[in-house]
Amino acid sequence: MDYLVMVVDDDALFRKVTADLLRRHNYKVVTASSWMDFTKSYYKASPKPDLVIIDINLGGVMSGDKIIRALRKEEKITGGQDKKTKLVLISSCEEEEIKRKAEEVSADGYILKESLNIAGGASFLNKIRTILL
Repeated sequence: MDYLVMVVDDDALFRKVTADLLRRHNYKVVTASSWMDFTKSYYKASPKPDLVIIDINLGGVMSGDKIIRALRKEEKITGGQDKKTKLVLISSCEEEEIKRKAEEVSADGYILKESLNIAGGASFLNKIRTILL
């Protein structure tokens, strides 16, 4: 199955490295550099992404955890979507911190950025597969 993944991060190099890795493993990828960029892309997307990976520290006004909190609130108001997009936080912060934030906003999971550097991204890809299944 072809999964569509959206990578939201203000670091251009990180977006490129992540998108390249995912594309090499047959994922379709779109990227966004800010919460505004994400909002424009996400709401216009048809179909919606299967997975959105959002950096906690996006800079500016809206952090990744706040974006997920807003999307979860919207799901409650609208009754959700026919096909639920998985929402995942990513960060280079301590694992306990990202895990706590992911739980607070009801994210579908979290990923440590350092997992991209382990065995050619195998740890990162395994986490993605687990979340999508």
